[in-house]
Order: sequence, then C-alpha cells, then structure tokens
Amino acid sequence: MKVAIYVRVFSDRQAEKELSIPAQDKTIQQYCLNKGWSIVNEYIEKGKSAKTDDRPVFKKMIALAKRSNRPFDVVVVHEFDRCSRKSDDHVIYKALLNQCGVKVISVT
Repeated sequence: MKVAIYVRVFSDRQAEKELSIPAQDKTIQQYCLNKGWSIVNEYIEKGKSAKTDDRPVFKKMIALAKRSNRPFDVVVVHEFDRCSRKSDDHVIYKALLNQCGVKVISVT
C-alpha cells in the first residue's frame, strides 16, 4: 500500500504538545510500519487552521490524489480533524478521495 501522510498544527501551542508535527509523524510512521505500508509522500502543514480548506499543502495533496497516476492509495492522518474541523468538509473530502480510489485513515 502506498501511503501519503498528512500532518498539521494550527498554533505554536499545539506544536509544543502531543499534537506536534514530530509526534503526529512518529505515530503515523509506526502505524504504517506495523501494517507493512510504504510511505511515499509527506504533507506537512504548519500554522494553518482546518476551519477552511484554504491550505496550500492540503490542496496540493488533494490535487495529486485526483490524478489518474496518483502517487498514493491511502492518506493517513493522526486524527480526522487534521484534515478538517468542519464535519461537512470532512465528509466532502473523504468522499472525493474515495471516488478517486484513495482511502483516508486515522491512526487514533
């Protein structure tokens, strides 16, 4: 399974706590290792709120997922709210990725 990791923090306070970029990355890396999955892309978004989809790294990941020759089959996140804080957006993007043949998995 080819995996893209998406990690995000909104504030320096989050970055210093359990949701830091390295903490999310380590948890996801271990999850993928345990599954025998290959990590092919990492998308790291610093200081961006998930209240909107106006996040350059997130948009790049979505655009690549929509391509017929997409580089990954799964997007793995620490928690689903890393992708979106709004439940409507979460459902829309999860459905969009699913239509493209890409699953979204949370490790928590």
